[in-house]
Amino acid sequence: MRLVAQDDQPTLADLDPIKRTRVVSRTLERDFQRQLRILAPISGAPLPTAERTGDHFPIDPEIHGIVSMLQCFEDVLLRATGHAGRVYVLGDEAVAKVIGLAKDGIVSVGHEHMRPMIELVSHLGLVYRFDVARKFGYRCFGLSQCRTSSWGARLLEEEDVIDLVERQRCIAALREVVLPHTEHYCEILRLCSSGQRPLKIDMLHRLNSLVPYPVVT
Repeated sequence: MRLVAQDDQPTLADLDPIKRTRVVSRTLERDFQRQLRILAPISGAPLPTAERTGDHFPIDPEIHGIVSMLQCFEDVLLRATGHAGRVYVLGDEAVAKVIGLAKDGIVSVGHEHMRPMIELVSHLGLVYRFDVARKFGYRCFGLSQCRTSSWGARLLEEEDVIDLVERQRCIAALREVVLPHTEHYCEILRLCSSGQRPLKIDMLHRLNSLVPYPVVT
């Protein structure tokens, strides 16, 4: 897994959305156009004429791996629990663990190094990644929830770089980790999907601490 250099300085991702917006608003006051290009990297990235279709370029294997493993995890979890809705992995650390499972079951990449790659895949529109919904009661700033988008699923359908043997190996590895916790996952998904307000967040947090990959809906 490719590492992305990153120092220990706090970033905008470490703030809650409202504080983050206040900081960005202050930053935009200083140099609106320049700061906007920095803060909106996809909109500010120039596209050379020769590359405007992008139809024939291969997909970066790291990007493909993130999308593929997130989709494999959700497929395994939905099949195990019978849950009818979509499921988000809770936190970049958990996403990094899911991805790391593809590397022979050894997680050697810290989530702080994976965060820029996961964020990039989100900007590309292949996954949904946003600050965890307030109803779930988490107060950890920078904690996000993440799952593949329909575009991510379309990418996996179109790309012929998927090694089906490798995909089956990853699914088998995920099943080995996830299935022993099926009962906990069923209860987590039931709590998340409840119409009761407030949700039973203490129970939800406790159960998520017991499973290998915490989730929300």
